[in-house]
Amino acid sequence: MTLQTKFVHYMPKIIEEGILYISPEFRAVIHKCACGCGEKVHTPLSPTNWKMIYDGKQITLNPSIGNWSFDCRSHYWIINSEIIWDESWSNRQVFEKRKRARQETIEYFKSYEDHNNSDSKITKKERNWLWRKILNFFK
Repeated sequence: MTLQTKFVHYMPKIIEEGILYISPEFRAVIHKCACGCGEKVHTPLSPTNWKMIYDGKQITLNPSIGNWSFDCRSHYWIINSEIIWDESWSNRQVFEKRKRARQETIEYFKSYEDHNNSDSKITKKERNWLWRKILNFFK
């Protein structure tokens, strides 16, 4: 299956099958699950989530899309705007990946904080709020 690409400012209310909606301003990508179940798949773009490559025609997202919270539990890659199916994961594999992702996020922001600590304009209260938001995202 090949996905069409639509760059948008705001995500539309109705997400159509086979279209990858990309909002560069909000660093977000949304599409309907490739299995056909109709679920919306949200992939936030950031150093600790998905990364997107756009060559002017096609989109690649990294890492893979694992819809573990959907009934379908589909797992696939989007490479050059094509869906490439991958094997399903066990609950244990999903748990371990989420655990690693949470730790990688903590380490990423810790190193960023350490690097910018001396001239940071973010208050301790704001930093604590941001950490809570990040950690709650992975629950």
